[in-house]
Amino acid sequence: MSIFWTIIFLISRVYFIFMTLLFHILNRFKRKQTVPSTNDKLLRISATEAVRLIASRKLTSKELVEAYIYRIEQVNDLINAVVVTLFDDAIDKAENIDQLIADYDDQKLIEMVKRRPLLGVPFTVKDALNVNGRIITCGIFSQRNVKCTSTAEVIEKLFF
Repeated sequence: MSIFWTIIFLISRVYFIFMTLLFHILNRFKRKQTVPSTNDKLLRISATEAVRLIASRKLTSKELVEAYIYRIEQVNDLINAVVVTLFDDAIDKAENIDQLIADYDDQKLIEMVKRRPLLGVPFTVKDALNVNGRIITCGIFSQRNVKCTSTAEVIEKLFF
């Protein structure tokens, strides 16, 4: 039986070496694409800094969301990171948060930030996590039209 496994091992090694060389040769002549860098300072701040700026009313959630949307539109064709774009929903939620912040006094806002530490910060969720009413594929093509009926607990605790 050991000779059988030795032959299988050798065949698999030859196969993987051949495939590695083949793809190396094919990709050698392919035009390389790179993601353009950004000069937008809003895209370089941390989530903590974003919350601080939003809570101090020096930055609106809508401004931050729009900066991220612009960047996603710029690079998504190259990196294919965002499967489902919910830009209109994101802008609506950002406007609601901005209105909430405008209506709150400083003390109430501090309490809100303690309860919702990522208040006003845009985020994306991998399509492997349940978000009620949203598509969840887990990378499986046949699941591309399946919508969730509940929201994952981690999402609820962080953002709702």
